[in-house]
Amino acid sequence: MAISNRDRVGRALDQLRDGLLPYISRELYQGIGSNWQEGLAPNTSLQDVSVLLKLFIEHWHAVFKRLLGQADRSYVSELLDARNRTRYQVSIENQVQAGLLPWREVITPHPDVTAGKYQQAEFAADLDQVRRGIGSKEYTDPGEFYRRTFITSGMRALLRIALERLNGQGGEPVIELQTNFGGGKTHSMLALYHLCSGQTLASLPGLDEVCSEAGISSIPRASRAVLVGTAFSPSKATTYADGTVVNTLWGELAYQLGGAQGYALIASSDKQRVEPAPRI
Repeated sequence: MAISNRDRVGRALDQLRDGLLPYISRELYQGIGSNWQEGLAPNTSLQDVSVLLKLFIEHWHAVFKRLLGQADRSYVSELLDARNRTRYQVSIENQVQAGLLPWREVITPHPDVTAGKYQQAEFAADLDQVRRGIGSKEYTDPGEFYRRTFITSGMRALLRIALERLNGQGGEPVIELQTNFGGGKTHSMLALYHLCSGQTLASLPGLDEVCSEAGISSIPRASRAVLVGTAFSPSKATTYADGTVVNTLWGELAYQLGGAQGYALIASSDKQRVEPAPRI
């Protein structure tokens, strides 16, 4: 009898579980101690491959980072995504078999949608517009953004790395976000952008738990720069309110980080549209 692709994925995940369990158990035992399972939630089963993959991500910095590379961590994230999508598909199929109600009977569309006033730009995050203070409050206001944002495990890891780096406690200096289209890259970058806005910890809901995990009691302010390729024209200069004219991405980076004074450091190169000479 032929098997479906979902069944093939399920069997592969079962084999992955059987191979991962002894490896993860051994490394956590050596890296954390013999009581590493005490931190698991009640009724957690190590026979669930998603539990093993989440343990890998949760203990990446403390245990697995010294053994594996960043690419391996990305593979784990993709495997966890594949497992979740497979489980979601099974759940949907079960609901279909039971009979789904029409979506109009389950949810009520936003008034803008029913009135025909919906504008996609108001509901799509744009990092460059947020930098320039353009857009709805849900995206431009740090407190409102965090109030409406659910901090996923991936975003939590990103924010923790940034907090550690800004506080001189390690943390990766360069982070590459790898997700499918619509996987939350822009939203994650907005979370990082607002993290460095100089707000108090109390004004950014949800960050207290992230700071607590990282052993940090306050959020440092950092200079921020946003370079979105589609927001710049290679043939047109940008003129700021103070009269500064920026011609290149190098000039844009310098101005965003240091204002007119920062731009002045590379003004000559920017006007010639050439790479700034290294400063020793």
